[in-house]
Amino acid sequence: MPLVSGLLDFGLSVVCVVLAIGSTRARNDFFFAGMLWIAAAALVGAFNLGGFTQVAPAHGWLSDVAGGPGMLSLAIGVLAALYGPWPWSRWGAVVLSVVGVAAIELLRDSPLLDTFTTLLGVSLLVALLLLAWYARRERQPRAMAAALVAVGLFLGVAFGLHLLPWSPDGALRRVDAVHVLLAASYLLVWSSTRRMSRT
Repeated sequence: MPLVSGLLDFGLSVVCVVLAIGSTRARNDFFFAGMLWIAAAALVGAFNLGGFTQVAPAHGWLSDVAGGPGMLSLAIGVLAALYGPWPWSRWGAVVLSVVGVAAIELLRDSPLLDTFTTLLGVSLLVALLLLAWYARRERQPRAMAAALVAVGLFLGVAFGLHLLPWSPDGALRRVDAVHVLLAASYLLVWSSTRRMSRT
């Protein structure tokens, strides 16, 4: 159902925009940049799933940026929350976005693109595991649980959903489940990060 799929992707975009706004109040520029890239990819994806397939190339490009440099930006944002705001973070987030976009563009037709985005995406999982370790050490069970569940959801989206049987005529498609789980994941990332933030 294109309308439902488009609305769920739009909902993911709204969630990310809200989290980006929240990150400005926490003075976490890297988290802000990462969430904006994901929101942009989800917004264009909503139009694509809603039937405006002419935006499919833009959605693919934005998904690569969000899944690579965007994830690295979120990972650095998690670390910034753990260790406190960095004086160079505003310019650093901009530089990371520019360099990340340039790298995605240079690798657009390269077989290395998937490996590049995957490696950058893994950085968020590593940052969340580090956060969970700190949360356990500081006796913050809710932050630890949120971080670990987020890691589990990300891994489930990446490696588990395609193993489940999905009916093409079902009310919920695999892509819909992906967007629902990603929205939950980003909310958990934000929750764990805010609980451990030093600002």
